[in-house]
Amino acid sequence: MGDTLFGPKGLNSTMVCHPVAMVNSYGVFTGSNPFSFSLPVLLMQITVMNTLIRVVAFFLKPFGQPMVVSEIIAGIILGPSFLGKIKTFSSTLFPRQNALVLKTIGVIGNMYYNFLIGVMMDPKLIIKSRRKAVGIALSGLIIPFLVIIIMFYLFWNSVSNSMVGWPFPAILGLIIALSRYPDIYPILTELGLLSSKIGRLGMSSSMCNEVFGWLSLVIIEVLKQSAVDPWRPVYFLFSLTVLIGSLIYIVRPALHSIIRKTPEGRPVNQIYTVGVILGVMVIGLATDFIGGSVIVGPLILGLVIPTGPPLGAALVEKTETFSRSFLLPLLFVNAGANIHVFEVDDWSTRTVMHSIVFVSAIIKLVVTVISSLYFEINLHEAILHGLILNFRGIIELVVATHLFDEKAISRDVYSAILLSSLVITAVVTPLVTNLTKRSRPYRAYKRRTIQHTKRNTELRILTCINGQEHVPTMINLLQASHATLESPISVYLLHLVELVGQAHAIIIDHRKAARKRSSAPATACSDHIIAAFHHYEQSNGGSVTIHPYTSISPFRTMHDDVCLLALDNRVCLILVPFHKQSNGGMKVVDPTLPHILAKAPCSVGILVDQTGAPFMSRPSKHIGVIFLGGADDREGLSYASRMAENPDTRLTVVRFLSNGNDNGREWEIDEDLLSEFKYKSVGNGNVSYKEVSVNNVEEIVSTIRSLDEVYDLMIVGRRQGTNTILLKGPLEWSENPELGVLGDLVASSVFSDGRVPVLVVQQQFFDKQLVLRGSPRQNAVQIGNMQHNAVFNL
Repeated sequence: MGDTLFGPKGLNSTMVCHPVAMVNSYGVFTGSNPFSFSLPVLLMQITVMNTLIRVVAFFLKPFGQPMVVSEIIAGIILGPSFLGKIKTFSSTLFPRQNALVLKTIGVIGNMYYNFLIGVMMDPKLIIKSRRKAVGIALSGLIIPFLVIIIMFYLFWNSVSNSMVGWPFPAILGLIIALSRYPDIYPILTELGLLSSKIGRLGMSSSMCNEVFGWLSLVIIEVLKQSAVDPWRPVYFLFSLTVLIGSLIYIVRPALHSIIRKTPEGRPVNQIYTVGVILGVMVIGLATDFIGGSVIVGPLILGLVIPTGPPLGAALVEKTETFSRSFLLPLLFVNAGANIHVFEVDDWSTRTVMHSIVFVSAIIKLVVTVISSLYFEINLHEAILHGLILNFRGIIELVVATHLFDEKAISRDVYSAILLSSLVITAVVTPLVTNLTKRSRPYRAYKRRTIQHTKRNTELRILTCINGQEHVPTMINLLQASHATLESPISVYLLHLVELVGQAHAIIIDHRKAARKRSSAPATACSDHIIAAFHHYEQSNGGSVTIHPYTSISPFRTMHDDVCLLALDNRVCLILVPFHKQSNGGMKVVDPTLPHILAKAPCSVGILVDQTGAPFMSRPSKHIGVIFLGGADDREGLSYASRMAENPDTRLTVVRFLSNGNDNGREWEIDEDLLSEFKYKSVGNGNVSYKEVSVNNVEEIVSTIRSLDEVYDLMIVGRRQGTNTILLKGPLEWSENPELGVLGDLVASSVFSDGRVPVLVVQQQFFDKQLVLRGSPRQNAVQIGNMQHNAVFNL
């Protein structure tokens, strides 16, 4: 059994001499066995490992398990507990002479993975971490660490035969107690929580843990080397200081120079990206020379590289998939080779280690919850934060494997640590998912709509901008909203920027950044957009106020930033441009939009403009409203009524009536609103109202087509609540269901050749039960807790 990787003694077995294997085979037709050569074996190992990971992930996905759980389980399946027991399988696919090749490539994958983690981390955010994040992180680290040390010495007699002395207890405490950034980031990304408030807090706390962890490991390394030779720590620290100084003061300025020479929007020259990728190997070699961990150098190199485009994004794009998905999983093969699930040499050792890991996880959860409550985080989010900080992953596996290879821990200790960590992550991740789904952080406790906003009060609008091409139409729509000194408009401008080449989703409040005179990581595009809106602000004589923000986050979670900002600033309307992104040659709707429609704490307006030019350039404007009934149509009419207060604006309202109208409560609300509208419009020659009786969808389409007047803007509701005709309409015809049936029809080129912009309005979904849960003061406190620290300001 000593001739396979999965023998009983594993990697720690007695040295056995093997013949040197050749790299390439001569093919089966020559009579040779390809699996006697290193390259075919390696290729098969990579293929089998990655295929098995995908298969396990497929079956575990319904249970909400992250990829790291599938990777570790796949490694265990290939290990001696399962498939490794089959001699033919282990000797053919995992021969002993290929073990070092497999492990070396896995370490290279880990080097590049840590390099990418460093690239995506922003050191400035570590320095600027808030007192809350630092306090929670340290309390959730120090107390579990001390508990682990105490438990270790309390049970020393039962495990002392299989463990070495100090500094093992400290290393063990760090392995278990630390909440590592590389472990938490990928799981939060998979769960779509990277842009959420609790996700940001978890990332900040894990960054503080990461810094403390690396400093602690350096101290431990110094103590270990000082035990051998008092001068070795001096050489090590001096060499490490020179290495880090060279990266900060030589490499980083050179990289900034490259970025400055690269035109905005253009990719970095390939020779520079190749040079940096090669530099990962060089820096790994340097750290190995001075006696440090081979993964420390690549991490530091990644930290000195400026995050985001153009350089950071290019490096992540070129190396992430291959290193993370193909090379790094080889480490899990080696981990699985050392884990024995059923064969236990010392039950007392394994029991103690399981107890230490599980107790420390519970202690970390309790301490994190208590410290979060101390910093005025509500109980629900405090529990979520404590669970997130218990995520385990690749770093714990790497450190434990390193200790096992150095014979610092036994196989039972190693297996207990990784199996316990696997169970914790497998249990915690679904809990976080379910608790997040059950939370409703974007439900306001009062109506935030234009219809329910009193006249002659401030109207708050959140305007989302994806690119400079959306600026003219948005500004013209805001201009048409008729801001006056008696009824001003407060515009919260949010530039949506996709998170590329970095891991930290942030919201930048540009006004606070300007007051602090701090440099925010915004783009030149953000500067141009903000300048255009400030010009609009200045041209309105104090009736308009602009509050500029930039959201840098993944598109799939960007709706969290939009909804949190709307909730925090009590806006009544979110304006979103309707645009499609290119995805594999196909045009797909921005993935942010459906989530905003489903979760917005106020009304939403979707502006569809295919002209690409300002649509209200004439002094007088003509606005058309199509009214079929329901909350959305009432919201659209209320917005149009505000616009019609401008004497230079004409308003035409077309109401469709049919035998299918519901004469219930919604119908009565429609009638009351229309009666009020018609009463206020008496004597106003700029406002016209007409009713059209229809019997089917075809008549509605024909009537819309017959609207031969020239409109500058059409306003429609997204959903029809009292007219059942469209409920039976051609839903399957809708190319863009996000706009609703009527919105899609009006916005399509069938009616206007795309020349008339369309505003599709959805009124706020109001949850009355949220108000009925307690007194007004209790409800205000509840919503205040949900809003607490919703925006991460630089």
